[in-house]
Amino acid sequence: MAIWDEKNKQTIELITNQMTWTANTISKLYKSRWQVEVFF
Repeated sequence: MAIWDEKNKQTIELITNQMTWTANTISKLYKSRWQVEVFF
């Protein structure tokens, strides 16, 4: 799966075994995860 990163003008390849969700959904979840990591 791949998603376009408008901010950085690049394509991001997503590696997952969750094939029923869209790349957008997975990227939003991943971004949320990193916000938690940065908090701690």
